[in-house]
Amino acid sequence: MKKVVLFPALLSLALAFTGVSCSDDDGDDDGDDVAKTYSLSVNVTLPAGAESVGDITVTATHAQTAGTYTATIAAGETNTIIAELPTGQYAVSAKAQATASSVYTGSTAVQVYGNATCTIALSEVSESSLIFKEVYVASNNYYFKDLYWEIVNNSNEVQYLDQCIIGSMGSNWDGPSKWVDESGNMLPYYALNGYVLAFPGNGTDYPLQPGESVVIAQDAANHAEAQGDAAYPDLSDADWEAYLTSTSYSDTDYDTPNLIVIYDESASFYFGAGAFGQAPVLVKLPDGVKATDYAADSTNLATIPNSTSTSLYLKIPNQYVLDAIQIADNEEVAAGGTIYPNLLPKDDASYTWATAWGGKSIRRKAIAIDEDGRVRYQDTNNSAEDFIIDAPLTPGIAPTVVD
Repeated sequence: MKKVVLFPALLSLALAFTGVSCSDDDGDDDGDDVAKTYSLSVNVTLPAGAESVGDITVTATHAQTAGTYTATIAAGETNTIIAELPTGQYAVSAKAQATASSVYTGSTAVQVYGNATCTIALSEVSESSLIFKEVYVASNNYYFKDLYWEIVNNSNEVQYLDQCIIGSMGSNWDGPSKWVDESGNMLPYYALNGYVLAFPGNGTDYPLQPGESVVIAQDAANHAEAQGDAAYPDLSDADWEAYLTSTSYSDTDYDTPNLIVIYDESASFYFGAGAFGQAPVLVKLPDGVKATDYAADSTNLATIPNSTSTSLYLKIPNQYVLDAIQIADNEEVAAGGTIYPNLLPKDDASYTWATAWGGKSIRRKAIAIDEDGRVRYQDTNNSAEDFIIDAPLTPGIAPTVVD
């Protein structure tokens, strides 16, 4: 089997980029510290019928430093890479272009504290029209009122927000996903918990032009002014608000259109995913189906399989999902712990994260800017590659340079 090996010059570059080093075993600082590296063998398998795809890009992202190592397997060659990497936990992803609008992606997590091997099974994903451009769920110093979500039309056609649903999958902080069948395979639907919200409209009431975006605010207020600190965002110009009536704190209804609360599995004091392993999900139901009617149908509710819990979750078949982001528990990432996915690989082949309480967001990478200033965002359904970690807060502001 042919193997692609990282040359020493490239290895030096990769090590410099990660910034990972460690001292001699005796702990003496004698100036001879070198980074310890081990062999990582990555085996990539393609789905049936995809043998003729182009080059396969493999990226290993160091969980603690966010440093990356990237290599390419040329089209038609065997799908094995060997690389020398600094010690640590890695999110390893692979991507191959399938058609102009879809790609094959996959990922896994692996700990490299000795020679290691991992296998990535690629699956086909398609680009979505409506996607999350930026998600701010990490909060700042335990202040939750300034959270926001920005959705952008990444297509070349007008899209409609009418009856789109936004919610989140719960965290898998304590182990693998519980939403699996008897064989351990993830179920073909997502179970949304907490508040689940939807846009109003009758189908064409809320158009979003190509390249345009909308900001959904937890509280549509100027939080920088309220807190006396410019590190907090000004959301007074947000397009929509998550006004919550059944909450444990007194929510303020600002002069901003409200999304509709269609389901509330648990009375929390804020809406949406946090920074501890949840996954925000954007959903478009079939034409003619109202989100409130869908949520009111008891057949669309489910309890956790093989559990005594009686809590009900709103089921969303994964074919209705426009976008989803696996947000890893940043404390687990920092500690080198295991990251358990709660999304199917076709919806997110890897994960991203933001430092909890750090006042930073995750923002999708800009890959092109048209002459008229319209930004094109990367969307490969692989969060490790698509998003910038701990990005500055930019609600409603488009990048002016590519990433």
